[in-house]
Amino acid sequence: RVFTLPDSADATILTSTTATGKILQVVTAETTTEITNTTTTFVSTGLSASITPSSASSKILITTSQTFKTKGTAASSGRRCHVRLRRGDHLGTDLQKTTLHGTGTASASVAPTHHTLISFIYLDSPNTTSSTTYTIAMAKEDTNASVTAQEGGSARNSVITLFEVAA
Repeated sequence: RVFTLPDSADATILTSTTATGKILQVVTAETTTEITNTTTTFVSTGLSASITPSSASSKILITTSQTFKTKGTAASSGRRCHVRLRRGDHLGTDLQKTTLHGTGTASASVAPTHHTLISFIYLDSPNTTSSTTYTIAMAKEDTNASVTAQEGGSARNSVITLFEVAA
């Protein structure tokens, strides 16, 4: 085939049958199971999904939306906690991370709490055609803190979606 374009043309010609950026597959997982962590060890929030890329050059676009509650004790306002998007299980490779900082002052009778919605959006290059799992993990930092995902159970739906993108 021969294409003749005028000198003033500004165009891109697709020379492959696989269009870069095309969504090849989508995997979604949801959870409403309430999980609380009172330790400094990372645990799964119950939100994870796996995808098997069709090509090692594919990218995986990960989007998540998850509710969290951090809580201190009545005598302490410290309630800093960490949330991670990881490739693998709850101890896997960090892809993105954030820290939850509760605000407010504790009193002798009221434990301070902070509710928040956290979303991650990340484009990963796993370079594999093997099944790849993505997990959200959480841990507390402050001694008197705890962190809960999906507090309230069925009233708090959390979602992870994985998109395989042709590269």
